[in-house]
Amino acid sequence: MAEQQPHTDPLLASDPPAASMLASCQRVFQQLLDRTVPYIILRWLFAALLLLVYIFGVVLNDGFYIITYGLGLFLLHLLMEFLSPQDDPDLDGPGLPMQRDAGEYRPFNRVLPENKFWKKTCGALLLCLFLTRFEGLNVPAYWPLLLFYFSILCIANFRQRIYHMYKHGYLPFSFGKAQYKPKETIAGSSSVST
Repeated sequence: MAEQQPHTDPLLASDPPAASMLASCQRVFQQLLDRTVPYIILRWLFAALLLLVYIFGVVLNDGFYIITYGLGLFLLHLLMEFLSPQDDPDLDGPGLPMQRDAGEYRPFNRVLPENKFWKKTCGALLLCLFLTRFEGLNVPAYWPLLLFYFSILCIANFRQRIYHMYKHGYLPFSFGKAQYKPKETIAGSSSVST
């Protein structure tokens, strides 16, 4: 009987230089992204700048409406994930209380954290900026109709999300830590009762 040897792929057996170089680039890119985490305002200003550059390019070229429509749908989807709670009471049943007064408090956890929301937004904007460099992708479309469709989708999605927030009593935003006021002391009372 012939002895069977395990199947080994020569590409998987050794680490090719291209794979190690790609892994190295990914590590460096992730380190750069990790350094941007504390700078929320600067990150979103960069995303707004990318969006302005993209809008300026679309207006200047008077085209690429299908790509813009796709970008708008993707950003709307990301925003809905950002506003959605990770533990949906409609699907998972009632969870822990969301108010501090109602017992054990659980903070709002999002489906899509802010950092990943920013990363995906910038990636989509960069991809769309790249796609607008190819004139073959400038498909003619009647942009008012696309804008109407997008407006209807926005209204429907925001209506559903706001109803969900109202129904379950949560707000997806917290503007800073809760501020606690010290107990007031009585100014004129120096006597101690026994």
